[in-house]
Amino acid sequence: VTTGDALLLCGMAEERMNENVRIALITSGVVGVADSVWNGTVLASYCYDLGHSNTFVGLVEAASGLVQLFVAIPVGAYADGRDARGVTRKVKMTRLACPFTMVSAAATAAVTWGVTFDGTTSSLRWMLIVVMMLWGFTEAVVMGPFQAMFADSLPTGDRSKYYSFLYSAYIGASAAGPAVSIALFALWGDTWSPRQLAKVLLSGMALEAVSSPLFLLFREKYLLGAEADAVDETDSSAKRDDNFVPVTLFVASLLSSLGSGMTVKFFPLFFRETVGLSPIKVQLVYAVVPLAMVAGMAAAQSVHPVLGRVQTLCLFKLAAVALLVAMIQLVHSAPIAVVVVYVVRTALANCTYPIEESILMDFVPRDRRARWKSLESVSSFGWCGSALVGGLVADRDSYS
Repeated sequence: VTTGDALLLCGMAEERMNENVRIALITSGVVGVADSVWNGTVLASYCYDLGHSNTFVGLVEAASGLVQLFVAIPVGAYADGRDARGVTRKVKMTRLACPFTMVSAAATAAVTWGVTFDGTTSSLRWMLIVVMMLWGFTEAVVMGPFQAMFADSLPTGDRSKYYSFLYSAYIGASAAGPAVSIALFALWGDTWSPRQLAKVLLSGMALEAVSSPLFLLFREKYLLGAEADAVDETDSSAKRDDNFVPVTLFVASLLSSLGSGMTVKFFPLFFRETVGLSPIKVQLVYAVVPLAMVAGMAAAQSVHPVLGRVQTLCLFKLAAVALLVAMIQLVHSAPIAVVVVYVVRTALANCTYPIEESILMDFVPRDRRARWKSLESVSSFGWCGSALVGGLVADRDSYS
């Protein structure tokens, strides 16, 4: 049974799937497992223990976002161009994920080993900021071209569905990462010690290096032509200001990032320090969250044909904000209940991402998709910058 057959049996494709799309779905799933082993609960707790403050956690996150801010936009503009043969550079830039991920993973492993297992190099903890900048550089170089390449491999009108598949592949697989971490903590000890966290972090680096060659499989020959054009290129009744829709989505994303960045990075530390959950229990929470998000995406895909894509975005986002307010009310009286509300709130806040991506790619011409995706670096920096502010506030006052 081929991968395509399996996807057909799962209802993920009614016809033969574009090869780039197929590879993207597989890659997203494998990378989702690797990322979720280390980049979240484990990294935040490891940085907290080494820096002895929430501010250090926020600083590490801000460093990654700062690199993305300066690198992603020029990279996006370059990827939208064509080489001397007239071939788009999007696929070529996507393939760079392989060497860049390997370098970032090796550097992170070296610093983690030196900081944790060599007592003479404890000052290397500041090198964590440098290696997180490497990860920020890798994401800045790859993600814009990857998303643009994926959009160029899909016919207009199908993007909402396939972006849902792509995001579900990554997020669904992200439940496996915490499961791996649970097994490792059960093997090495269910404690928040830096040595235990470092072992899990190193395991994540190994998975990142192993998964990175998948990015070398993408090919220019599978990119589509006019059938992948933006809506206003193919439908004369859809003429509008070319920039209105993408600018509106960008502003909404930026505002959301500024707010969520102050809180999201510190939820694992809140569960650890305030609620008193052990590593395995926190990882159980983060194993459930991706599954709730996949369920939310299925719900959003069912709702948007009835309400409309924008109306569905507004409905789910407003519900997420209401639940965040509820968490504030429950944080002192019922901290365990906060965990349940957090899972639902996170699912609602993030499950509309495939719809947002489909709207953006439907209204941006093929030759400008990578640079528009690269603008997410501004939102990422806003998210990471506000994480630094969140760390300062948490140290001064409390997580609530």
